[in-house]
Amino acid sequence: MKNKTNRRQLFRKSMRYLTLGVIGAGGGAIAAKRGKLVKENKCISDSACGGCEILDECVLPRGMSARRVMEGKNG
Repeated sequence: MKNKTNRRQLFRKSMRYLTLGVIGAGGGAIAAKRGKLVKENKCISDSACGGCEILDECVLPRGMSARRVMEGKNG
């Protein structure tokens, strides 16, 4: 007996893969934007510098200042 796919199953599978594609494209766009901002030496975070994940490599004046302040507190 052949396994037939009815319209409902076909629609469900189509929507599943469409959703997966949209999520993947969105994630790729976010990663590309972040990479572009880092290359252009623009801030990637809207929050305070102390919680930024790239603070150690940051070359922006605000990031360098935050690093100096944090080093003063720790050392």
